[in-house]
Amino acid sequence: MAGEQYIPLIRRYFPREAWNTAYNIMMRESGGNPNAANDQVPERERSFGLFQINTNVHRLTPEQARDP
Repeated sequence: MAGEQYIPLIRRYFPREAWNTAYNIMMRESGGNPNAANDQVPERERSFGLFQINTNVHRLTPEQARDP
Protein backbone atom coordinates (compact mmCIF):
# COMPACT_ATOMS: atom_id res chain seq x y z
CA MET A 1 0.00 0.00 0.00
CA ALA A 2 1.25 3.48 -0.81
CA GLY A 3 2.49 5.35 2.20
CA GLU A 4 3.49 2.33 4.27
CA GLN A 5 7.14 3.31 3.87
CA TYR A 6 6.41 6.40 6.01
CA ILE A 7 5.07 4.47 9.01
CA PRO A 8 8.50 4.61 10.74
CA LEU A 9 8.45 8.42 10.43
CA ILE A 10 4.94 8.61 11.86
CA ARG A 11 6.03 6.44 14.77
CA ARG A 12 9.05 8.67 15.32
CA TYR A 13 7.24 12.03 15.33
CA PHE A 14 3.74 11.25 16.63
CA PRO A 15 2.66 9.77 19.97
CA ARG A 16 1.53 6.14 19.83
CA GLU A 17 -2.14 7.06 20.28
CA ALA A 18 -1.98 9.26 17.15
CA TRP A 19 -0.27 6.81 14.78
CA ASN A 20 -3.42 5.63 13.01
CA THR A 21 -4.87 9.12 12.79
CA ALA A 22 -1.63 10.57 11.42
CA TYR A 23 -1.36 7.80 8.82
CA ASN A 24 -4.98 8.30 7.72
CA ILE A 25 -4.54 12.07 7.45
CA MET A 26 -1.34 11.63 5.43
CA MET A 27 -3.09 9.26 3.04
CA ARG A 28 -6.10 11.57 2.58
CA GLU A 29 -3.91 14.64 2.09
CA SER A 30 -1.28 13.24 -0.27
CA GLY A 31 -1.97 9.59 -0.98
CA GLY A 32 1.47 8.90 0.48
CA ASN A 33 3.18 11.04 -2.17
CA PRO A 34 5.87 13.29 -0.62
CA ASN A 35 5.86 15.38 -3.82
CA ALA A 36 2.14 16.15 -3.65
CA ALA A 37 1.44 19.83 -4.30
CA ASN A 38 -1.57 22.11 -4.20
CA ASP A 39 -0.38 25.46 -5.45
CA GLN A 40 -2.99 26.40 -8.03
CA VAL A 41 -3.94 29.58 -6.15
CA PRO A 42 -0.56 30.62 -4.65
CA GLU A 43 -1.79 33.77 -2.91
CA ARG A 44 -4.36 31.70 -0.98
CA GLU A 45 -2.88 28.26 -0.52
CA ARG A 46 0.41 26.58 -1.30
CA SER A 47 0.44 23.15 0.31
CA PHE A 48 3.11 20.53 -0.19
CA GLY A 49 4.27 17.15 1.00
CA LEU A 50 2.81 14.14 2.77
CA PHE A 51 0.66 16.21 5.12
CA GLN A 52 0.04 19.07 2.68
CA ILE A 53 1.69 21.72 4.85
CA ASN A 54 0.49 25.19 3.85
CA THR A 55 3.68 27.17 3.21
CA ASN A 56 1.85 30.51 3.29
CA VAL A 57 0.88 29.88 6.90
CA HIS A 58 3.90 27.98 8.19
CA ARG A 59 6.55 29.99 6.33
CA LEU A 60 8.34 27.00 4.86
CA THR A 61 9.73 26.56 1.42
CA PRO A 62 8.08 23.89 -0.73
CA GLU A 63 11.27 21.86 -0.39
CA GLN A 64 11.06 21.98 3.42
CA ALA A 65 7.39 20.95 3.37
CA ARG A 66 8.17 18.01 1.08
CA ASP A 67 11.03 16.71 3.23
CA PRO A 68 9.70 13.76 5.23
